[in-house]
Amino acid sequence: MLEATGAVTAKHEFFEVCGKNLFSVNAGIPLEKAFEELDVLIGQVRAVVNDGHLLLIEQYPPESVWSAAKLLDFTQALAQSIQAGYMASQASALDTSAQEVQQ
Repeated sequence: MLEATGAVTAKHEFFEVCGKNLFSVNAGIPLEKAFEELDVLIGQVRAVVNDGHLLLIEQYPPESVWSAAKLLDFTQALAQSIQAGYMASQASALDTSAQEVQQ
């Protein structure tokens, strides 16, 4: 449904090294695909944090490790909420347009 609206990513450069950005998110990726990839990336980071917590717990207080995992949970939930909200708003807009056409 996101692809049908034509909504796409904007270019976003990040990770500055020596005054230049090393990485970027490309413009023109359909939002639906971008959100899918975001969800996968966050899930992988959470897995690494959860798997690594036993090693880190010896060096750092447990709160610091678990807070990182919880922040990732919040981030993933926010991304999923944004996607669901956007999809619902687009469906509502399509319904409104269809009703206007019928009148």
